[in-house]
Amino acid sequence: MEIVYLPNNEHIIGQVASLLYEGFGKNHNNSSPEFYFERLKRNLENDQIPFTMIALHENKIVGTASTYLKWGDENGGPWFGLLYVMPQYRQRGIAKMLFEAIRCRCAELDYSIIFLHTPTQEKLYAKWGWKTLKTINLAEKIETIMEFQLS
Repeated sequence: MEIVYLPNNEHIIGQVASLLYEGFGKNHNNSSPEFYFERLKRNLENDQIPFTMIALHENKIVGTASTYLKWGDENGGPWFGLLYVMPQYRQRGIAKMLFEAIRCRCAELDYSIIFLHTPTQEKLYAKWGWKTLKTINLAEKIETIMEFQLS
């Protein structure tokens, strides 16, 4: 398993966009593989936040995770998100590897804390050292806001 930085592997951006659409986009009316492609392409314009890490197994994209600066009305980024691992590759530690790569890159960029929101995975993130800050009701859905101290 290899974790790579998307800006160093720009040639796979279309494949990453398709994976994100499979993992997240089908649940959103205004989404398409092109939406994710454009979002990822904008992320390549700088060497800071936002950025994306990719998990490769035998040169096949099997997972992805990203950062972004703001989520909804919540400030104080960076935010960790768009964590997705293909179903047939789950339970192999890939999600944790992607998080570790994001964590290291954020520390290199001199951030001391990262945030995330999740409707269902608080227990998983708590195992990785994330702390719950609060829960909010967002569009009839409960989201848990969590933080991870980098230093």
